[in-house]
Amino acid sequence: MNRAMAGLANAVALKRRLRSRTLINWRMVIMKGNEHEVEEMRSMARKLEVDAFTVKTLNPTHMATEVHDMIPDSPKYRRYQYKDGTREPVWMGAPCTTVWKVPCVYASGDVTACCWDYNCETRIGNVHEMALSKLWNGPAFRELRRKTYYGKDTMAKCKTCSGTNEIPEHRWFPEHDDFSVEHRDPSLLNRLKMRAGTLRMGKMSE
Repeated sequence: MNRAMAGLANAVALKRRLRSRTLINWRMVIMKGNEHEVEEMRSMARKLEVDAFTVKTLNPTHMATEVHDMIPDSPKYRRYQYKDGTREPVWMGAPCTTVWKVPCVYASGDVTACCWDYNCETRIGNVHEMALSKLWNGPAFRELRRKTYYGKDTMAKCKTCSGTNEIPEHRWFPEHDDFSVEHRDPSLLNRLKMRAGTLRMGKMSE
């Protein structure tokens, strides 16, 4: 921790020396083990005179007990809305647009539906065997899009995807603080909030 703090202090000092407009954002990923440290981290960020301090929620996408044990006790610091008394996210079943927007190509060349398919269960083909453009516009991908549109709730991977879990407002970044002291950029906080809102609507991922 001391080494990390020293490095951050050096970055702030360098920014001042260069009169740079680079924004230094201290981001805290919050979980059960550190949710009690938010105010301490915020105070440290203010003292270091970074530009911003943001709290980002943990993304507990796996069903393992050890992951659930990391979910914060405070509801405002939880990424997802859970069913009462459980750690089971409320599944919205919202339409998925990923298969129309973003092809996922692994190091092996395999092409799958999306990055959530980490073990290539929905393998479409391989870019070493066929051009990505042909795979993307080919019959196999078109069939996958049809299945995703009409029967997503029957597909094993889709049923565990966090992309359709209910995310309450501001639950990607529940807290934002603008500590800009040098260039006083008035748009910083708005940009952070816009980014949080965009992420909440599923237009970006992180």
